[in-house]
This record gives sequence, structure tokens and C-alpha cells, in this order.
Amino acid sequence: MIKLDNEDKHPNILIKILNKIISLSFLFISISLFLIIISFSADDPGWGLASEKIPSNLYNEYGAWIAGFIIRELGLFTGLLMALVCLSWSFKFLKKSTISFFKLKLVSFFLMMICGSRFF
Repeated sequence: MIKLDNEDKHPNILIKILNKIISLSFLFISISLFLIIISFSADDPGWGLASEKIPSNLYNEYGAWIAGFIIRELGLFTGLLMALVCLSWSFKFLKKSTISFFKLKLVSFFLMMICGSRFF
């Protein structure tokens, strides 16, 4: 079977578009996590705290809830490390390099969050 040049270009374009979308998604997640954690206030209503006060977090109620969960349950260092890992994965997808052992790294990422939390 003979392949034409036009047949090979379409999957490559779709893969490039998918890599850009994944890269921008990870970039948005990492910047959002960093901003949510930085704008955390202990007085905001959220995870483990009910209050009538208006949240001062940059992402309002959702940001206060996420920041409260990350900082109170997982810890500040784990939250910042999650943002850093998402940022590095974003750059990897942007450069079109593959993440070797992706499943193993994803499982170890979640294990890092669990072992670094205050549950133990």
C-alpha cells in the first residue's frame, strides 16, 4: 500500500494541536494553583471552616476551598510542588518531548501527595 504525503500530515497536525492544548492546560493549572495557594487566607470560608465572610482568595469561594484543602490537609510544600510539577509537564508538552514512564510518574505524584499529607 502506498501512502501519500497528504495522509501523513493530518495525524501530525492533530498531535501538535493536542500537545498544545495539553501544554496550555497544564500551564493554566500550575499558574492557578500557585495563585490560589499564594492568596490563601486562614479567615476565608472553605475546607474545614464555615464563615459568613466573603472570601479574599483570587478565585473566590472555589479558590478558598481548594487552598484550604491543599494547605490544611496536604501542606504548603506539597501544594507548591504540585504547581511546579504541572509547570514542568507543561514545558515538556510544549517542547514536544515525551514524558517517559508517564504512568509511573503519575502514580508516584499521587503517592507523594498522600505521604506528604498530614494523614500519616
